[in-house]
Amino acid sequence: MTDYIPQSHAALSDWLANLAAKLPTIGPALGLPPAQVTALLAEIAALQAPLDVLMAQEIELDAALGAFRQSEADQLPKLRAAIRHLKAVPAYTIGIGEDLQVIGGAGEFDAEHYKPALGAEAHLGHVRLKARKAGASAMNLYTRLKGQAEWRLLIARRTKFPFDDDSPLAVAGAPETREYRAVGVVADEEIGQPSDIVSVLYGG
Repeated sequence: MTDYIPQSHAALSDWLANLAAKLPTIGPALGLPPAQVTALLAEIAALQAPLDVLMAQEIELDAALGAFRQSEADQLPKLRAAIRHLKAVPAYTIGIGEDLQVIGGAGEFDAEHYKPALGAEAHLGHVRLKARKAGASAMNLYTRLKGQAEWRLLIARRTKFPFDDDSPLAVAGAPETREYRAVGVVADEEIGQPSDIVSVLYGG
């Protein structure tokens, strides 16, 4: 029988809370000495405390990102229109545009040659994927086990990062090497080239 450790932060928090609630009763019934039960409860608390902080920060981050996305959707079109109007003013010059940094150039978004950068880190219960859209509106993330030929779509049109892949191991209890790649998306269409493949050894 394999050990069970929940994959997501929320499930892990609930699992730890259940252990902490049940061990004081079940521990003695199993013949565990009080000192061992106390030690187990201390270990649970030592993991639960930073997990609570992390989950609170994740909630705050999600709220902040949501507020920013809404503001971006509301205000950027207005700002773009204002800049276009500014460029149409008779007194406007290229020098003014360069000073305000409102002139595009070689650094403009090139959808044809776009290639995202992707990073992956193994953590307890998940693999954390980090990327920057850098001009794309979203990312499609793909994964496969090392040695497999076919890619599986992990999540479509992801707009914020990091993203935690908490999918279970293919074989419970057996560490596996996962490979990931990202593809940029604009107007619901994949663009450019896939990212370099990143791999990570994940133990669950």
